[in-house]
Amino acid sequence: MRIPPVRVAEREEEAVSPHLQKVAALADVILYEDDHILVLNKPSGTAVHGGSGLSFGVIEGLRALRPEARFLELVHRLDRDTSGVLLVAKKRSALRSLHEQLREKGMQKDYLALGARSVAVACEERSSAVIEKYSAKRRTYRGVSVRKANRRKHALKWKNAMHLPPWCVVAR
Repeated sequence: MRIPPVRVAEREEEAVSPHLQKVAALADVILYEDDHILVLNKPSGTAVHGGSGLSFGVIEGLRALRPEARFLELVHRLDRDTSGVLLVAKKRSALRSLHEQLREKGMQKDYLALGARSVAVACEERSSAVIEKYSAKRRTYRGVSVRKANRRKHALKWKNAMHLPPWCVVAR
């Protein structure tokens, strides 16, 4: 009796889902943490919370990363395309206190942007101007351009500008 050779298929390693990769990446961007708050450097392109067709946001990722945490809430929001420091309260008392500080101007959010080309030209010409975000729906480029129109939608007025050729640093 002849027994044919047995072929054992190599088992492919299970691919890590993009969702789990994003959750794991959040651990690398935590800047500070204590019993009351968690401070992280939110990367550009990541929403702070899911919704409007998005299943994943920073807060959902943190909750998945820290399933033992009883309370994790955003103190403030940052736009999806904005990178920067994001505060997350770990206790309701901390959330209330930080919200009160924001409301009473005891704490403020400052924005810095590094611009080139048309924004740098505007820096040379004046210390303040209006920059307007390109629509992500119409273009893949997520940048800003200087506009003379005085529209409020997506507009940001800067107060301070520092020209460091070929760049321009603007602050609000």
